[in-house]
Amino acid sequence: MNTLTLIVFISITIIAYFAGHRNLVAPWFLMCLAFLAAYIIVLLNLKNWDVQMNGKFLLYVCTALFSFGLSSIFFRVKVPQKAKTVTDVKSIIVERERSKYPVNALLVLSFICSMGYVYRLLTSVPSDLSFGAKIKAVYNNVVANDYTPGIIFNQMLEITFAIGYLNLYRLYIKIFTPGDKVSAIKLVIPIVLFLFTAMVSSDRNIFIRFAFYTIVLWALFYMSVCRNKKVNLRIAAIAVVMLGLAAGAFFALGAVKQYNSSFFKQISNYAGSGVYDFNLWIADYKGEKLYGQATFLNMIDSLGTILKPFGIELDGVMSRFDEFISFTSTSGYKYNSNIYTDFKPYVEDFGYFGVILFPFIKGVIFHWLFKKVTTKKIGGFWLIYCMLIYGVIFSPILEQFFRRFHLGFIYEFFWLAFLYLVCFKRKSYGRGKKSVNEIMELRKLTAGRNYE
Repeated sequence: MNTLTLIVFISITIIAYFAGHRNLVAPWFLMCLAFLAAYIIVLLNLKNWDVQMNGKFLLYVCTALFSFGLSSIFFRVKVPQKAKTVTDVKSIIVERERSKYPVNALLVLSFICSMGYVYRLLTSVPSDLSFGAKIKAVYNNVVANDYTPGIIFNQMLEITFAIGYLNLYRLYIKIFTPGDKVSAIKLVIPIVLFLFTAMVSSDRNIFIRFAFYTIVLWALFYMSVCRNKKVNLRIAAIAVVMLGLAAGAFFALGAVKQYNSSFFKQISNYAGSGVYDFNLWIADYKGEKLYGQATFLNMIDSLGTILKPFGIELDGVMSRFDEFISFTSTSGYKYNSNIYTDFKPYVEDFGYFGVILFPFIKGVIFHWLFKKVTTKKIGGFWLIYCMLIYGVIFSPILEQFFRRFHLGFIYEFFWLAFLYLVCFKRKSYGRGKKSVNEIMELRKLTAGRNYE
C-alpha cells in the first residue's frame, strides 16, 4: 500500500501539471506537488513511524485532490506557448510608473509599527529572561492563556505585514525592470522588520506564508519576462534553493523558541506528519458530523468576538488546536503530533461528502484567481493570489484557507489592499502626454531583453 500510494500521488501530480498547461504556479499542480513532497517525507521516516498507509486514506485524499482539480473546468485557461502569462517587462514598467512609490513613508511607518508591536509582546513576559526564553514565553502565553496585545497593537502587526508584502512586490519590479531609481535598501529594511516581528510573534506560520508568497510571486515575475524554453527548469531549480533557505530559517526560528529537535525531525514532524496523522486518524474515525463547526471554527470564534459586546455569546466553539496523536513505534521512536492535513475538518463536518464539497469550493476560488493572474496584467490579482496560495500549498499539513476566515485575516487583507491602492493607483496610467512619453522611453530600454 505504501508503494501504491506513492505511485498514485506521482500520477495525479503529472496529470495536474499538464492540466495546468505546465504552469508551475497553477493551483491544482501546487496542491498535488505539496502532497507528493509531504508523502516522500513520510516514506523517509518509514522505519521510525512504522508507516503503513491504508486504503481509506488513499480514497479520501484522492477524492479531495480530484475534486479540487475538477473545479478547473469552469475556468479553462489558455496560456500562450511562448510566455506563461500575458505580462511582460513593458507592463511591469507601466505598473511601476503609475505613481511615485512612497518608500520613505512606508519605511518610517513600518519601523514604528513593528517596534511598537515587538515592545508590547516582550513587555508582556518577565523581563529577566533571555531573548530566546522570552520568545518561548510569548508563545506559551498565546497558546495557554489566549493572550492578545489588543486591537491597536494587532493593527500595527498587520500594517507591518502589509508593508513587507508590498515592498517585496515593489522590489521585484525593481529587479525585473531597468532604470528604476527606488532605493533597494529602503525597500529591504521593512521586509527585515517584517521578518523580525514575525520571529518575536513566535508564530512560524507567518514566516511560512511569506516564504511561499516570495517564491510564487518571484515565479510569476520570472515567467512574465523570460522567453527561454527551459523556463520551468530554471524556476524549479531556484525554487528548490529558496525552499532550502526557508527550511533553514524555519529551523533557526525553532531554535530561537528553544526547540531541541534535530533539523530532520523538525521538518519531518511539521511537513510530513500531517499526512501520516490523517492516515492514522481516518482509519477508525466514526465521529458525529459537526456541519461546519470544524471547518469554520475561526469564523465562528470571530463572530463570537463581534457579538460578545452585545451580550450574545456563542457556545460550543471548538479549540483552535487539534488533539495530539501519540504512539511509540517498534523501534522505540516516540511519535507525537497534532496536525492532520486540510481534510480532517472536512470529514468531521460532513464525512466523505466533506472531501468532495470543500475542496471543490476551494478549487473554484483558486482557479478563478489563477485565470485572473494569467489573463490580466500585473497588479492586485498577483498579490491576492500569492498571498492566498499558502492555503493550497499547506494542504498536507493543516487547513489554512477556510480556517483563516477570521478578523485577523480581514485586517491583513484590508491593509494590503489599502496600501496597494495608495501606492499604485493614485494616478491613472496615461494622464498627460509627459507621463506617456516617459513610459514609452522606458519601454525602449527593454527592447531585446529576454532574461536568458
